[in-house]
Amino acid sequence: ANRMPQVLWVLAIGSFWTFIHRMYYTWIELNKTETPVEEN
Repeated sequence: ANRMPQVLWVLAIGSFWTFIHRMYYTWIELNKTETPVEEN
């Protein structure tokens, strides 16, 4: 029962990191695809 807060912290940080990484990756991909279209 003493390790339960640690497990919750790991899950929270893991989920948060995954969310940030997906948002960052999606933003980079959108910028890659939109930039050539704007130049052409």
